[in-house]
Amino acid sequence: MSLRFLATITSFFCISFGYSTLIVGTTGDYAPFSSYNKQTKRFEGKDIDLIKEFAKASDEHIAFIKTTWKTASNDLKNHKFDVFVGGMTITPERKKDFIFSAQQSSFHKAAMTQCKSLSKYKSFEDIDNPQILVIENRGGTNESIALEKLKNAKLLITNDNQQAIKSLTNGIDNIHPDIMFTDTAEIAYQHSINPKLCEIPVNFDKNISYKAFMFNNGKSGNELKDAFNAWYKTKLTLSDQYQNTF
Repeated sequence: MSLRFLATITSFFCISFGYSTLIVGTTGDYAPFSSYNKQTKRFEGKDIDLIKEFAKASDEHIAFIKTTWKTASNDLKNHKFDVFVGGMTITPERKKDFIFSAQQSSFHKAAMTQCKSLSKYKSFEDIDNPQILVIENRGGTNESIALEKLKNAKLLITNDNQQAIKSLTNGIDNIHPDIMFTDTAEIAYQHSINPKLCEIPVNFDKNISYKAFMFNNGKSGNELKDAFNAWYKTKLTLSDQYQNTF
């Protein structure tokens, strides 16, 4: 049974009995913000916990739909869910079509590799090298910055963020990528659960970016965004916990 079918059934059940349901889209492949636990068959992560707290405070039932970084924007635009959560970066392109909640965390892009290989990378020229293979997940800002910055290194695109991360230590189809560009928050989290992975101390991205929840730019989306922001503003302890947790 698909997650989308379960979400539809949950929504129908709640409407039938007078409840409202918040339909949430997420990828489930971007820890610490959103991950999918195959054993419990549940989504986990700091964004998941936050949206659950909001739904509980709003007396709403909640249902999750799995999406991908490539399809998330179109899925939200087509009203397959009410809000996207899970480490979404605010970008000028996304702001043309969508609205965002209050900023929840800040970061910049950095490069991640095996800690044992750190000595190989003293400058960006060592990263953007024809002998280096960079891997990224399709459809997100990681892919965008790799395409923007890399002129010489080889680039491999995969559909799954977790697969890209694991390939740095385990390889993928007998291919062994060297580096992945991602958010500093994700690198810190990945290092905390796998000390073999480290951030390369080469600063190639001076832009500070922000993560937030993403809504459709219409009446219902604006109302939901305003309700979330008003609730989040009163939860200073919860906000601090979010900011200070990987």
